[in-house]
Amino acid sequence: MKSNPPFSKINFSSARFRAALWSLIVVCVFELSIRTLVIRPAMLAFDAVWGSAPIEGACSFHALEGFGTTCYAGRNEVQTPFNSGLPVVVLGDSYTEAIQVDNAAKYVSLTEAALRERGWDVNLINLGDSNRTIADFVYMAPEIIARYAPEIVVIQTNQSGFFDSLNPRRINYFALQADGELKVMHRDRKEWPLLAQNVIHTSGLLTLTAVRWNQTTEAIPAGDESPTDPTRAAPAHLAQEVAQLVAAYPNSQIVILIIPGVPILFPDKINPGWENPNDMEVLSALTQAEKISVVYPAPAFKELYKKYGVFPRGFFNSPPNYGHLNRYGHIAVAETLTAALDALLKGAR
Repeated sequence: MKSNPPFSKINFSSARFRAALWSLIVVCVFELSIRTLVIRPAMLAFDAVWGSAPIEGACSFHALEGFGTTCYAGRNEVQTPFNSGLPVVVLGDSYTEAIQVDNAAKYVSLTEAALRERGWDVNLINLGDSNRTIADFVYMAPEIIARYAPEIVVIQTNQSGFFDSLNPRRINYFALQADGELKVMHRDRKEWPLLAQNVIHTSGLLTLTAVRWNQTTEAIPAGDESPTDPTRAAPAHLAQEVAQLVAAYPNSQIVILIIPGVPILFPDKINPGWENPNDMEVLSALTQAEKISVVYPAPAFKELYKKYGVFPRGFFNSPPNYGHLNRYGHIAVAETLTAALDALLKGAR
């Protein structure tokens, strides 16, 4: 009786090679799918103000919320339709960077185009960057003034932007002094080496893993509550933070843009609510501040819902009225900001 021959080394090596090849093919297809359909980050360079920031001409793609491509003009500046004219710097957080929509659909770009149509030769400089606060904008002021010499500085923020500025765990924060005044403090940024960050950014899979990891580690551990809890933060601090802003940009007109926390959807009501207590607290404190203009697009949000039945937030891949502004929300903000800047420019003539 003839016995079966044992597996040879050649056959065994061939099987391992085929398994490795198919594994590589699966990983490549998965990687290509992520970079095409989910996320594709921009390459980074080091900037003295922003830390690791997208390089000039770099573009990123984001589809975890919304579906947008964002291209940068360097130094963390998001490209806008025009790059000459009266400098108007727009500082803000992720609502201003707005990676959920394309460059042309961001409210900064829409406002710049609308002001040009009204005859104003303006250059809106979009310096939106996720998770920025009032303390960041004060600390960055000398470098921003040196780079852009802005005639107008628009500060996009909300309640969190003021309260989070009091958190000593941040890079820049306000510390309450013995005399009751606030002082901006800075500590060195801890980042991964730039080469390591760019290696991660070459892979959609690694980037997606890093994003999910950051989302799970950003939560404040129990028993380590931030002093920015709105139940413990005195409204008087908001006025002091605004005073710090005014002092930081002495030759610029300050415009504070509050992104409304409305509409509010109630589980037991049909119609949404149009007054948010957090917004009201901030707006009330801002009425006491001097040398600033306040823009609050809540009426535009309400008109958007009343006329078209659409929310300013929410995308096809996110819950309704949740998260960042969609293209309708950006249009509403741009309309309100355009009117405010138009009036400001006319008054400066």
